[in-house]
Amino acid sequence: MADIDKSLKDILEEILKGYDFENGPLFKLRPKLRLHSALAYKSSLGEEKLYIEETVEKASDIFRHLDFEGDLLLVYDNIFNPNPEKEVKFIESILVNLKRKEEYTYEWFYEDGRELLKPIRRIYQVEGFIMEELFRQISLTDFAGDYDLASSIYIIDLKSKRIFYFYDDRGLYIMAREEKNLSDLWSLLPDYFFEDCHDFEIQIKELYWIDSSDDNKEDLCLHGDLEIRLNDEIIKYSPTVSAAGLRLLRSLFDDHQEGKGNHLFPCCGNTMLANKEGNKVEIIGCDQGLDWSIKHKNGLVTIEADENLKTTYYYLQYKKEVLNFIKQIEDFYKKAGERILPEDEIDREGYLAFWKEWKDLKEKSAWI
Repeated sequence: MADIDKSLKDILEEILKGYDFENGPLFKLRPKLRLHSALAYKSSLGEEKLYIEETVEKASDIFRHLDFEGDLLLVYDNIFNPNPEKEVKFIESILVNLKRKEEYTYEWFYEDGRELLKPIRRIYQVEGFIMEELFRQISLTDFAGDYDLASSIYIIDLKSKRIFYFYDDRGLYIMAREEKNLSDLWSLLPDYFFEDCHDFEIQIKELYWIDSSDDNKEDLCLHGDLEIRLNDEIIKYSPTVSAAGLRLLRSLFDDHQEGKGNHLFPCCGNTMLANKEGNKVEIIGCDQGLDWSIKHKNGLVTIEADENLKTTYYYLQYKKEVLNFIKQIEDFYKKAGERILPEDEIDREGYLAFWKEWKDLKEKSAWI
């Protein structure tokens, strides 16, 4: 139950702060902890009525899987509609057990930064709403529907703080402030939710030191044989997996552009140079390796090996694959025992900085 001593505006702003979102229209809310479903995927766009009903059915089924518990905020964030009276009347007609409602105006500079807009945000605290009718009217917005509701309706569960955002007939987002709230959903959501995401998997076939032994105490760089699956294609490569692990950890936070800088999966990494603080490392090797671009957008990660080979993955799934990969590398180092550190100070500090950055990135990933 929402705190009755707080205004709905205060409650909403408190929830949004948990998403590191301070101000502006809610369609600008783009946390990494979100899942996306392209509702129009493989739907019958040519048959409008059937297409709309398929979209409504999918959105309704997904919403039911969220199991929101009857104390909700329904937010109508009207940005561009100067005369929203009929939209407001419709929204209020489909609410179930309205408890409170508020509206307020906020200021937002449009994309060019020169036009100041004053959108009106309406918040309804409700027990529920007539789901199919609301979702149908959202879907019809771009098909000469009766109401302009695209990108303006947000449903928030006050207990879990999860947000359901059905933006238009093309798709929806589920957002959460904690990773567990989304990862627990994976096994519950219907298969079609994941139709717009494809395959990415790294399999370690064998790990070894450069001399192919499993007990070389002086070798600091671990090598291995990998099989990487992108969609239906299997790529086999044998890189320096320790350097690859660090670069994949970096890719959890930043884009990586193929051909600019170091390979994601370098052939070798025989020199490690620490920064002045000793918490980051530059790994230098030969100019050979396996590389591709990694781009983050809207809670998704796109891996593009070339113009004909590209796959899209949910950020949380991508992170899970990366952390699984680096765990196997960590386990091998632990089992092999402590390394004999080099006498050369630069080499020694480089190795220590490697593990410092590795640990820092791994810990940082736990908070996303």
